[in-house]
Amino acid sequence: MIKRQVSAIIMVLAVILFPTQVFAVEFDIEKSTIEANLQEDAAVEVTEQHTYTFEGEFNGITRALFPKEGTSIQDVHATENGKNLEIVQDDDTYKVYRPGEDETFTVTLTYTIENGVDVYNDVAEFYWPFFDQRNESTFEDLTITVTPPEPATDPIAFGYDQAYGTESINDQGSVTFSLGEVSGGSNGDVRVAYDASLFPAADVAADKDMRQDILEAKQSLENEAAALAKRKEFMNTIAPYVLGAFLVVGGGLIIYRLRKRRETEHELDRQAASTSPFPKDVMSLPGMVSFMNHGVLSTNAMTASLLDLVRKGLVEQVSEKEFRLLHRRTDYKHEDILIEWLFDEIADGRELDLEDLKDYAANKKKRDVYQRFYERWKYAVQEEVRRMPLRDEGGKVWRTVSGIAAFAMVPFAIIFPISDLFGWMFASIALLVFFLLFSIFYRPLSVEGLRIHNQLAPLKWSEKWKDWEHDDQIPAMLFQVAMGRRDNMLKEQMPNSWRPATSQSDWIVYLALASLLQEDFETANTSAAVAGAGTTSSGNSAGGVGGGGGGAGGF
Repeated sequence: MIKRQVSAIIMVLAVILFPTQVFAVEFDIEKSTIEANLQEDAAVEVTEQHTYTFEGEFNGITRALFPKEGTSIQDVHATENGKNLEIVQDDDTYKVYRPGEDETFTVTLTYTIENGVDVYNDVAEFYWPFFDQRNESTFEDLTITVTPPEPATDPIAFGYDQAYGTESINDQGSVTFSLGEVSGGSNGDVRVAYDASLFPAADVAADKDMRQDILEAKQSLENEAAALAKRKEFMNTIAPYVLGAFLVVGGGLIIYRLRKRRETEHELDRQAASTSPFPKDVMSLPGMVSFMNHGVLSTNAMTASLLDLVRKGLVEQVSEKEFRLLHRRTDYKHEDILIEWLFDEIADGRELDLEDLKDYAANKKKRDVYQRFYERWKYAVQEEVRRMPLRDEGGKVWRTVSGIAAFAMVPFAIIFPISDLFGWMFASIALLVFFLLFSIFYRPLSVEGLRIHNQLAPLKWSEKWKDWEHDDQIPAMLFQVAMGRRDNMLKEQMPNSWRPATSQSDWIVYLALASLLQEDFETANTSAAVAGAGTTSSGNSAGGVGGGGGGAGGF
């Protein structure tokens, strides 16, 4: 029983996470009956009837018949209303050709299982998987009937997994397993034992008694089912209390988050507003971009960072493509790295020509060095952001609490489905996901962080900075360039005549220059990029008792 539940869970997750199988036709197997007539010589004559409903055009149906070890499938035939249908065998799969469009019809299959009954000194058993987890289709209504060679009394009959608890015995000794709906990917072996005297023409499979072993196997299944029922009752009793406690914790986290946000906003309102609408004296330009863009720094940020060095007077523009380093009195470590990268590594230590930048990046021998400098620069920018008090340190405690709660939910998300409590399973998974997301993404801003965020957030789209003082206009415009919000304008802002950008220039000059620089940086970065690829492989093994099983489908 536990295996059945675990298999169902794995199947559901596989369909959700790895939806690789795409069926060429749409169909339902509305009703299936399988009649297994046991013969005195241990062969089994099987008659199957499957009612299919197809949507759209189709060519036929398929039936996979995997024999158990020591057995074989012989004389497979297919008919519809007594008319023979063409069958093509491909290993253990049989394609029955019956083309049509938008139809409901019934196909009858007949075949013989050679050595299908195992005969012992005291009993003979038919232990067979008519389908197994390799089957990808759903039988909406499946019935399996096993009939002895002659009327019999007191047969032993039971089923595994999907077939468990579905058996009924009539007064002639035939056993019917009424399985109902059987989902794809399920197992459901049937096991029926009769007195060995009913099979006088069969060879003895093993010189031993088996009745007691079979009865013990049946009792083991019943014990397992009883344990499952007991566990289900217990888990169903405690589930409301367990999940209720976790709901209280989750509600507490939400209340804390809302209250902390209000306190931070209140403190921000209480403190005096910044004298400048743009926090250029608090953070570096690339630091702002990293803070507002979840750590992402693109070539736009490199363009804006070089122009910010011009704005600060560390670098001057000599021509459209040339820049001269004036001094190295920087404010941030990443500015040192950018200067070292552009002027020392790529240029001659003083003057940078952007054509040299593109040539350098295109040089295969220099690509690794280029990428290392790029990563060093990005890391230094992110380190600046990490060192600033932008996050509320108290959030770490609540992230830890949430992470512990998520970890504590894992056993319940596993135990509930094993106990056949899928409703509680989905509730526990929802709570687990909530706690996990909270522990990962809850990063509350400090008062300083919220102030900077509130100043920068409107600049992603706003044009209000054009009305600001000159000292704030240029860094605000460069921030928009670095965030990629000016990409369209960069493509259109090609100047008719070149003007040098200085710390006193108008913002329109910087925008025009950014349009020239951006193309060069993108070309250099593309040349230096290194692509990688990987391969994956997968495999599976499955089967019912003795490696046997089967499945059905359409094509």
